[in-house]
Amino acid sequence: MRLILSTLLLFAAVQSIAQNELKGKWYCFSFKIYKVIEYSFDSTNVVMGMLDWDLTKQPVTDPARIIRIVKNRGNLYYLIKGGQDTSVVSLLLFSSVKSDSSFVLSTTSDGHTNYDELVDALAFIQADTLQRPGLIFYSEKQLHRFKTLRGVSTITKENYKKYLLGLIQARQEFEKFASNSNSDFGPMFFAGYLPNQARKVLVSLGYNPLIDDEHLFRIDEKFKDDKSLKELRDKALKFE
Repeated sequence: MRLILSTLLLFAAVQSIAQNELKGKWYCFSFKIYKVIEYSFDSTNVVMGMLDWDLTKQPVTDPARIIRIVKNRGNLYYLIKGGQDTSVVSLLLFSSVKSDSSFVLSTTSDGHTNYDELVDALAFIQADTLQRPGLIFYSEKQLHRFKTLRGVSTITKENYKKYLLGLIQARQEFEKFASNSNSDFGPMFFAGYLPNQARKVLVSLGYNPLIDDEHLFRIDEKFKDDKSLKELRDKALKFE
């Protein structure tokens, strides 16, 4: 009985630790410039790199040293030093963390991303109450699973409609945040946000999100002449 209890306590401790830090490799699907972004975590460092859509590495890496991890209001705040300026404390804000599958890299403005002093970053973390949109990252395990999903060329009209509705929801969530947050999001964030969310919706519908922008656009081309979908298409994809 004591052995069983000890095992359960050890399991609980490991689970608790896992929820308070990130380990291994995680992947974010972006757009043409960045393609696939890879974050690799260990106990002391995070290395940020870029991959092509076939997952071959691009010759770009940005290693950083983790100086503190703070858990607050269900979010993980990583304070790091590295990259081009080692005197600056940079903040990575992770929300919706599911230790074995995904997390969201939440957006912050430049003023809430880089700090001259650690104490200023900690003060921001203590005061931060915003629910922010962000870019979804997936675990390496999930990445391998995605390769087994259906190709997007097989998408049906019913699922394409769900895809458009998912994009509309993502746009509305971002626009609501932007109107209420005093522009507390990074420059060019939206340019990467919608392509990232498009691939998130594809995953939820059971399609492989590992596709370049050209193949992503072909989804819309497939149904461009369907007048019954025009209103949804405009709402999801049209920018004034």
